[in-house]
Amino acid sequence: MRAGTRCVANSPAARDSTHVLFCRGGRWTKTLTFGEAARVIFAKTPTKVELVSKADVSTAAGTFFPAVTVRVLNPFGDGIEGAVVNLSTADSVGGAGIAGGLATPATTGPGGTLTFTPAANTSAGTLKLLASASNANGPTEPAVVSLTVTAGPVTNVAVVSGAGQSTVELTNFAQPVVIKASDAFGNGVSGLELATFSLNGCVTQAIGTPTSTTGAAGTASITLTGNLPFGMTTCSDTVATGRAAGSSPGTPGSPGSPSVTYSMNVTSIPLAP
Repeated sequence: MRAGTRCVANSPAARDSTHVLFCRGGRWTKTLTFGEAARVIFAKTPTKVELVSKADVSTAAGTFFPAVTVRVLNPFGDGIEGAVVNLSTADSVGGAGIAGGLATPATTGPGGTLTFTPAANTSAGTLKLLASASNANGPTEPAVVSLTVTAGPVTNVAVVSGAGQSTVELTNFAQPVVIKASDAFGNGVSGLELATFSLNGCVTQAIGTPTSTTGAAGTASITLTGNLPFGMTTCSDTVATGRAAGSSPGTPGSPGSPSVTYSMNVTSIPLAP
């Protein structure tokens, strides 16, 4: 291959013993325009890492995120195969982090792309994943992915406060019973509907609140009322709160699994002397 010989249009640049050759007008030529020279000089110079996949991804604690793909570009927007990519995290909230799946530094493949599948740690929260390359001037503009680690399926329901109280019949207990629903790692599970029932029927949820729903921290405050059955003067009742099973508004089903039991005490209204 030498200057002046024929070439096929759009052939990539080639070399003879002394020059870079370009295919121009059907002939190999040693003449370089400024732009052509720049493309040769900076063909392997990273200037940016762009995100190919979604910018926001989420997964449950202790599981893998969807695959993330980035591409390393040179100044002309061409992908660079063999570019070195550095991966890092930032702005963690709630202890969220990466437990694996990030081999860094890593090298891009054909087209300048790199795909990886990070694994979430066991803490629910948010963080950012940054992918950058480097050139003679330092790190490039990174690609940024927002990651969200959510709570997994509920595995435990526990009493936070309010158990063991006493009240008289037909009145609410002084403090609500606070219940927390959590996953296998202790993360609060939000949006879980809870139902409450008592063994002896001495305790009911306040009128108008047949079920309760956990909030962002996985907790729900349940207002309970003393309700002695006919003929009873005192009642130490066992109360169960758990996932609402087979319930509909106003008619909750019995607590499903998981659930927690606790004691509440009710006495009759004192008779006037």
